[in-house]
Amino acid sequence: MLAICALLALIGLAISVAGKLGPGNPFSIFFSLWLCITVGLMATRGTFSPTSPYIWQLLASMLCVYLAFAVAATRGKRCAPASVEMDYRIYCLAWAQWAVLAVVPLLYLKATQLAGGSILSRTGYIALRTALIEEGAGGYGLLAYFVPLAFVVASIRLVQFVATRKGVLDLIVSVGSAVAMAFLCTGRTFFLMMFCFLAFPLISTGKLKLRGAVILSVMLLASFIVVALLTRKGLDHHATLTANAESILKMLKVYVLSPTMAMAVVADGNTEPLARGGYSLRFFQILLTKLAGIEFESLPLIRDYVHVPDRVNVFTVMDPYFRDFGAAGVVGFAVASAALHFTLFRLMRNRGGPWVFIYSATLFPLVMQFFQDMYATLLSTWVQVFFWYMLFVRLTATKPLSAPIPPAGSLPGARHRSGPALRARQAGRTVGRPRSLIPTRPASTAAAGGPGPAR
Repeated sequence: MLAICALLALIGLAISVAGKLGPGNPFSIFFSLWLCITVGLMATRGTFSPTSPYIWQLLASMLCVYLAFAVAATRGKRCAPASVEMDYRIYCLAWAQWAVLAVVPLLYLKATQLAGGSILSRTGYIALRTALIEEGAGGYGLLAYFVPLAFVVASIRLVQFVATRKGVLDLIVSVGSAVAMAFLCTGRTFFLMMFCFLAFPLISTGKLKLRGAVILSVMLLASFIVVALLTRKGLDHHATLTANAESILKMLKVYVLSPTMAMAVVADGNTEPLARGGYSLRFFQILLTKLAGIEFESLPLIRDYVHVPDRVNVFTVMDPYFRDFGAAGVVGFAVASAALHFTLFRLMRNRGGPWVFIYSATLFPLVMQFFQDMYATLLSTWVQVFFWYMLFVRLTATKPLSAPIPPAGSLPGARHRSGPALRARQAGRTVGRPRSLIPTRPASTAAAGGPGPAR
């Protein structure tokens, strides 16, 4: 059954790449991800605890849903990448940028409070990570709302810089603030989230060149190494090179492949009654509690560890939907997420503007499907991200590159109309127009060897 899942992922990847969807489409990302996971599990299956075929049936159902959407999507018209010539609310963006910069030292002071001392040492950084895990989302209080704002501002500044090659100071300030906040959040997922916010708008619009991809990849790798050294997860500067290499391979197996096998343990041995929305609809339950005073049973955000045989407490994207509604929840999520990604993809291609950034931001939970759910779990974050992008980028900001190209020499942003005069000029003909009442003298042709003007 695992081989069937790998085959479905391979077929879906071939269809999404060879079809009419163009670069950066969600189906090529989805199928590439699960093809790597299934092939990796086939290669290392003997190192994991045995499971029943149930997990592969659940995964196959997700792959079939996305495959159906990919086939339907390829029948449509191919869309060219959206233009990155956008219209921003410059003053709002500038205020947000400097507000984020001002919050960075406040966040650092709060971090030292939580850690009980400096966080620049390994002991202090681990203490901060432990405190944030225990405190949950409320560790930084209201300051935590500036983290997604920092990622949003940095992504816009990078796209602006790539489009105009201006605003180096704004780019350094915004990206530096975003990196600082990701570091203070202590999780590698925050660095991956920032990377997605920065890279995917350029990938989706075809603006990411090899040099830019290398720079962003080096930044992501460096951030992972720093966090691994400070948290002693995967790297230790006291260990030998061979020991660090073996540790890295083991961590890759734990973080990349083990979540699927941990989900297999949950699917095979889950004897608890269905939560009926306690996990996937948690955001709406909290909202109803605050607005209407309706109380719901509070379920833990952090799951118990299972052994596969490594200790793992992340269970892929299927986890909350399976715990809430069983196999039907997994299929329902697949339908909803595939429809969401494709709808945002079409909006990005057809309308551009803020949809370029919103679509690119939602690729982060798509990329994290192999690890854990980042859709419903971070729903409040996505509401914030949607609001900020709609505020900073105007809806009528841009048109796709497939739109008619305006005449040369026209002012940017001017409206161009198509009519008989334009069609005639394009055909090399002239149309009747009023003659000027003031006679004009022909330009001299003496330079070309012809007769000059009469003297």
